[in-house]
Amino acid sequence: MGDDLPRLGVLAGRRLAPNFHAFLGNLGEILNGTFHCDLLLADRNPPARIRAHFRILPYRAPGPAILEPLAGILACRAYCRRERPDLLMNACQPQTLGLAVALAGRMAGVPTIVRMTGNSYEQVALAAGPVAKAKAWLIHEVLADAAYRWGDRVVSIGERSLSMLLARTGRAPGSVAVLPQPIDVRAFRPASAAERAAAKRRLGLAADRRTVLYVGRLTFLKGADRLLAAARLVGAAGGAVQFCIVGEGPFVAEFAALGPELVHLAGPVPHADVPAYYQAADAVVFPSRTEGGVPNVVFEALAARVPVIAAPTGDVAHLVSRIARGPEDMARLIQAGDWRPDPMPEDLAWDWQVARYRAFFLAAAGRAGACGLVDADRSAKRAASRPGDETTDAG
Repeated sequence: MGDDLPRLGVLAGRRLAPNFHAFLGNLGEILNGTFHCDLLLADRNPPARIRAHFRILPYRAPGPAILEPLAGILACRAYCRRERPDLLMNACQPQTLGLAVALAGRMAGVPTIVRMTGNSYEQVALAAGPVAKAKAWLIHEVLADAAYRWGDRVVSIGERSLSMLLARTGRAPGSVAVLPQPIDVRAFRPASAAERAAAKRRLGLAADRRTVLYVGRLTFLKGADRLLAAARLVGAAGGAVQFCIVGEGPFVAEFAALGPELVHLAGPVPHADVPAYYQAADAVVFPSRTEGGVPNVVFEALAARVPVIAAPTGDVAHLVSRIARGPEDMARLIQAGDWRPDPMPEDLAWDWQVARYRAFFLAAAGRAGACGLVDADRSAKRAASRPGDETTDAG
């Protein structure tokens, strides 16, 4: 890499989920050769793909989560003094890491990007009970909102969440943009019928049943209770369907109680091995209650040409035609078996993602006069035209 390349520092914190490992690997590959990329990380052993594209700069993060913003600010301040980067950004957690980036960048005079990785403004409505609602209000309505106001630029992964941010903060459209999570679509290719049958055999799935795949944490916010109710309905109807669950979480015992003939529990799977499950799938279900945009799972399914049955959250309904508003809808769509894949959007192509990300990041670092292919102003105006006060479905 040339010495004249700008330097990007990414604050990633600790205990990164597998989807953020994938995000960082993809981001590093996209920006490698355009930026010197540094990763400020409290985890000690990032995956090899991340190490291949980032210089890892460890820092100490204290145990209590309440101290994470302070630890992030100190790490970013020390990094800015030592390396003089051209740009700072958080990988995730805008309420802690994004706030740290925004404050440290202001102190050091370094431009910042705050990533809005979910829809912060839906979390209070989804929290159960007064204590949980108060905690959600502090984390998302106060801390995350401050990060969105104080960062030089804000990137959202979806238009609906960005429209809510614009309404709440009054930011200028030119300082915000929609950039979906970068997805390496090259790893997710369509499977022929013979390849699908072979993948089912390799993964221990029932060859005589249609495989309905779920990838993610089994939590309330991810809609695990909805999927559980739909699976019970499908099981009671006696359809030749087997659910395959890739992930873990609080609902895993209830899924296990349905029996292996109906539910195959794969458990947590390294992201590098996930494409094999899409190869085996006849359909993908996505029952989540809240998303910032279109989640990785839906993009991956579209790239693999696997039909998707999804809840109408985030921007999912823009790309998915089979929308389930509850367990009964989901069970009906599964039992109907009319599973044709939705088309993959053109801007999901890898070369297009590379062009968009590089243009935006170079502009944010002051190395380009406009956002070019990203067209941040256009995406922000489109988001602003969408209603941001839709009622959140907490059921």
